[in-house]
Amino acid sequence: MQNIMIAVLGMSILGLFWALVLVFANKQFFVKEDPLVEKVIESLPGVNCGACGFAGCGACGDAIVTKKESPTICPVCNDQTKEDIAEMLGRKIVKDPNQIKLIAKVHCAGSKKYLKLRAEKYNGYPSCAVENITGGGTKACTYGCLGHGDCVKVCPVEAIAMNSDGLPVVDEQKCISCEKCVLECPRSIIKMVPENQEVFILCSSKDPGKVARQVCDVSCIGCGICVKNEEQGSFQLKDFLATVDYQNSQKVSLEKLREVATKCPRKIITVK
Repeated sequence: MQNIMIAVLGMSILGLFWALVLVFANKQFFVKEDPLVEKVIESLPGVNCGACGFAGCGACGDAIVTKKESPTICPVCNDQTKEDIAEMLGRKIVKDPNQIKLIAKVHCAGSKKYLKLRAEKYNGYPSCAVENITGGGTKACTYGCLGHGDCVKVCPVEAIAMNSDGLPVVDEQKCISCEKCVLECPRSIIKMVPENQEVFILCSSKDPGKVARQVCDVSCIGCGICVKNEEQGSFQLKDFLATVDYQNSQKVSLEKLREVATKCPRKIITVK
């Protein structure tokens, strides 16, 4: 009995000792948190998308306050929220009048009715990434959209949806320029383009014209008609694929761009 009492007393003294050590350590190493951090975090949308470059809204809010990151760093926040955060911190937002928002754009028109299929069928897990690495996919065009919506799944603000033709469509108003869909697409058919851009080529195929015709009815065949019919350099041709020079295309009237679009034999040039 005496031994038990001694053991209990010893453990009590030891527990008290470590409790005092923890209290001392807490006081010595306590870091006072700026209350503004919590207020800024509460103002952020809480989607934790990572588009700001930080792990989540908590890390973003802390960086805005303690690391003097710009109140505009969160692409999901609307202008009023950014202004409110700046006012809360006693800062001013300096807007660049020349800054143009970038949005995601799908460069493929190879929907179910246009894209040819291979003889083999894909029966695996419904993922673009998985299908792409297991034989290259069911669709004959090795550059075309696979249609499983991997891009839809990673979008933090639901700005992408699959249409009835099996192609992803971006809601430009919702797009926050996070580029997650761009990184997720195994075929690299989603690219960031200026929001004010008016003309696009809806194809990413680099196959020679003969091959491109065989695998898709709306593929670019590298004929160069768009390049020849527009003298400002709005269109360029490389690796059998026509692309748009967004800077030069801004110098050309929409009438001229629409005229060039009508001459495309594959009808893959679209003008807003």
